[in-house]
Amino acid sequence: MTATGAARPDAPERASTRTLLARALLALSALVGVHLAVLADRSALALACLIWGVAAALLLNALSAHGRKRALLGGLAVLVAVLGALQASAPAFDPRLALVLPPTLGNLTVSGVFAYTLLPGHEPAILRVARVSRGQVPADLAAYAVKVTRVWAILPAAIMLAALSALALGGLDAWSWIANVANPVLLVATFLGEHAVRGWKMPQYGRPSVFWTLSVMLDKRAWPLPQRGHA
Repeated sequence: MTATGAARPDAPERASTRTLLARALLALSALVGVHLAVLADRSALALACLIWGVAAALLLNALSAHGRKRALLGGLAVLVAVLGALQASAPAFDPRLALVLPPTLGNLTVSGVFAYTLLPGHEPAILRVARVSRGQVPADLAAYAVKVTRVWAILPAAIMLAALSALALGGLDAWSWIANVANPVLLVATFLGEHAVRGWKMPQYGRPSVFWTLSVMLDKRAWPLPQRGHA
């Protein structure tokens, strides 16, 4: 919920250099694992290595966190690691599962995170982004931010539901058109379209900037995790 020309708080707070370096080393390790899996002709294992890399990054963040945030990140790391194990073992059950599982889990995770922030006692994800971007959020903009959060809680899961329906009715080719083509197009179009709609409906807040929004999303304060003073 950003706009050019509007008053903005301090520049976004980036992750520390040490954390970024650790993540870079984890990414490198994951890529080495992917390379070795590809050489062994184990494509499902290659993708699992990437998933395990994400789990390791989450665990790294959990170790440096405290209280509820540590428990949440640690639990999420375990869940992602288990999903990586499912991905690695998918060919033993059904080869198609190795293709279907990653985008399905990805979309469901996105929807789940946004839906989680809509629960009572939590701050809606887009409202948090608006607060970090602008400081005090006017009531009408706050209500709009909640609606946008609901869109992101529903849309990714709805796309995957349509893709899985296509898989059941039309096979893997039909599934791929939705999961691998329509899915990213719809998500990007929604992200860009929301900025256009907001600029049209709320011109009093200035012209929304996609690039500023992306910058704010890198700010740790905007991440949809429990933070001091906010659920």
